[in-house]
Amino acid sequence: MNKNKHLRKPDSFTAELKDFEKNAHEMVRNLTSKKPHYTLQAHQAEWHIRCLIYHCRNLLSYYTSFTKEVSSRAATGADILWMYSQDFQYMLFELYGLVNIARISMDNLRFYLSPLFKTPSNQLPKSVKDFLKGDTDCPIYQFLSKQDLTEYLIDLRNCLVHYRSFASSDNALVFEDKVDESEMVV
Repeated sequence: MNKNKHLRKPDSFTAELKDFEKNAHEMVRNLTSKKPHYTLQAHQAEWHIRCLIYHCRNLLSYYTSFTKEVSSRAATGADILWMYSQDFQYMLFELYGLVNIARISMDNLRFYLSPLFKTPSNQLPKSVKDFLKGDTDCPIYQFLSKQDLTEYLIDLRNCLVHYRSFASSDNALVFEDKVDESEMVV
């Protein structure tokens, strides 16, 4: 069995992101033409989607550049690399932005989905975390509550915002899986 069956090359996401952006735009156009009173909500939701895609594209770009740089240096046979790489730092900037906008987008679902609820939107829980704690018949919240990634994203965002930071230099320490941590003297 291939233990890496879920691994994908970063380039494989590019077309998927493009399709996702195109589909979101078409859905917004269809919704606003049929139900113009939802125009503001639809365009705000599309803005969040486009922002998420923007950060994903940039993250992939910096990740690809960083891994190429690592690969070329690792080809020398080194097991441990201490290297200057602005792309590594930029990749972390994008990941930080992506994690935060993803959480903001999930919290804003209550506004975007409010037409589906009988409860007035100002009485709905403000945080996606509060929705996930309770019971709901909303298929989107039901789907999110079953995703391990949802809790992980919330925890990661909370950790970054409240406890830790990605603040780092533009140097990277890269080591091969087989390297014993005791060999790493920095």
